[in-house]
Amino acid sequence: FSNLDERIRQIIKEYSAIFPKLNFYSPKDASWVLPPSSPLKCTSPSDIYILLKSSDFISHDLSIDVIFEVCQCNPSNPPSYQLELVLRKWYSIDQSCEFRCFVCGGHLIGISQCDTNLYDSMNEPKTQNKILETLWHFGEEKIESEWHGQQD
Repeated sequence: FSNLDERIRQIIKEYSAIFPKLNFYSPKDASWVLPPSSPLKCTSPSDIYILLKSSDFISHDLSIDVIFEVCQCNPSNPPSYQLELVLRKWYSIDQSCEFRCFVCGGHLIGISQCDTNLYDSMNEPKTQNKILETLWHFGEEKIESEWHGQQD
């Protein structure tokens, strides 16, 4: 554990602040444990530990019994996966501009806004077209050209 703690400290020192997540989920449901002015912004290992410990999303990632429950696989022989703690450089992101992209077979097949609030500006056709064009280009450039995941 001391090696992990030391590595986390090095990364925080390098980036000043980080955003933690595991393979599948981030601890967004535990953002209430950190200051509301910058939820999920971690500036110390203890911030990371409290977020991970307080998150049901992270508990889901840690349970081999449920992590693949929606996948079409043999329940008695689930796919293996290596659990990873991902520490990304912190960026303040406008929640209205955060999107989830769905990929199948290395191709972008769907886009969904992460925040469920209604933003009037998102109803304007010009805005919708710009978002779609930007994310489609991102999908072609960053996902399709670099995707190395399991093919269907």
